Amino acid sequence: TWTMPMLTAVDYASSATAVTKADGTVVYKWTVGGTDTAATAGTYTGVISYPGLTASTNATPTYKITSASADVPFSDILKSVVALIASINKQIQALQKLILKSRI
Repeated sequence: TWTMPMLTAVDYASSATAVTKADGTVVYKWTVGGTDTAATAGTYTGVISYPGLTASTNATPTYKITSASADVPFSDILKSVVALIASINKQIQALQKLILKSRI
């Protein structure tokens, strides 16, 4: 059984082959919150138990959820846009050179 406060399982139960990697390890994907659950910032401890395995002990992973800030300074946005435009310009120049070389 899995008890993971503030987390919602994404695909661990879809199929064994979907989550089992070639080396035998298993990957479980979770998302913070869910469709009916709003995430609250804090430190949480989950409980993972396998009652069908007599020699198993509970795993108790601890994780922290923090609230993200949506506030981004305008100067950071402008800087990113300028860098993107510069990158596009470089790509255009490289394509122009390739086109000119192929015509020769």
